[in-house]
Amino acid sequence: MLRKVLGAKIVLSLVLWVLPLLFLPEGLFPELGIPTWTPAATIFVRLLGAAYLAIVVVEAWSWIAPHERPAGIVCGIVSSIGASMILWHYVFYGELYNWEVLGKLVITSWLVLQILFALVLSVLAVPLLRGSAPPPPGPAAG
Repeated sequence: MLRKVLGAKIVLSLVLWVLPLLFLPEGLFPELGIPTWTPAATIFVRLLGAAYLAIVVVEAWSWIAPHERPAGIVCGIVSSIGASMILWHYVFYGELYNWEVLGKLVITSWLVLQILFALVLSVLAVPLLRGSAPPPPGPAAG
């Protein structure tokens, strides 16, 4: 189950976060209800996409063999908690006052997903991180 949740986080992060931040043309951000930035400020949007890509790569490396590489799971939990805290502040303290409704819905949806991933991964990872998870099935004895 841990691999399924981590896999879902990886795919959703790539599709909804990494690829748009890296490759979405600047002119399409307003179509999503997200205010535009100056061309100089757009570099930070692209850098955020690159940072999230790095996190996704670490999570994917851990997804391959979670018992051997649990650090990627910890990375996923920490990134989800951090994103949740930042998004929570911006959503609930009125920092998105100049955003269109669609943009607010996009960010609020991502906040909900990040909170869910942080909670579910944290609960599912406890046995693995404590070293009490059963070992993965080995190759069939022949």
